[in-house]
Amino acid sequence: MPTTTAAVVESAAVTRVAGPTMGDAETQTLVPALAGLVASGRFPPEKLVTHHEFGQIQQAVDDVLAGKTSKPVLRL
Repeated sequence: MPTTTAAVVESAAVTRVAGPTMGDAETQTLVPALAGLVASGRFPPEKLVTHHEFGQIQQAVDDVLAGKTSKPVLRL
């Protein structure tokens, strides 16, 4: 039987879920550049982010794998 992300999470005592935020990006220049792109309308972050309830974690993973979203956010 294949193990899903949701099954792994449900079987563990999870108190905190964390993921990568900026990787190894050089934030001193990246953050102002991104803020400028957002302000100018050239970078619409709302098109990259989707929100899921925590129980929908497998759907969030599936959406990333299918290319439907780049940044799933889980709500606890």
